[in-house]
Amino acid sequence: MTELDPADPFEAALINIVEINRRKRRDYALDSDPFTNFAATARFLGIPRWMSATFNMVQKTARIQALWANERMDDPSNEAVEDTVLDAAVYGVIAYAIYLHDRPAPQQPVSEVSV
Repeated sequence: MTELDPADPFEAALINIVEINRRKRRDYALDSDPFTNFAATARFLGIPRWMSATFNMVQKTARIQALWANERMDDPSNEAVEDTVLDAAVYGVIAYAIYLHDRPAPQQPVSEVSV
C-alpha cells in the first residue's frame, strides 16, 4: 500500500482522521471489536450499525449550526470548531467502514450442474 503524503492537504486530513480514531477508539470500544459502541447505539435506536455513526455526524453538524447561528464560531465554550469538523469526518469514515464490514457478501452465481 502507498503511504499517505502529509504534504497533500487531503491525505494530511486522512492521517488526522486515523490518528484521532485510534486514540478515541481505546476509550469507546472493546479491543476485540472497534465498533461495539456503535452496535450499542444501533440496538438502542433500532437502526443498522453504520447508521449509528451517521447519527453522531448529525450531532456534530447541529453543534456547528448552533455556533454559527449564535455567532460563536470563533468563541465556542467547549471544543474548537476544527475538532468538531474532524470528529464529523471520523464518524463519516466509521460509517463507511461499518457499512462495508456489515454488508452481505455478493452472491456467487450458481453454476449449472449437468446430470
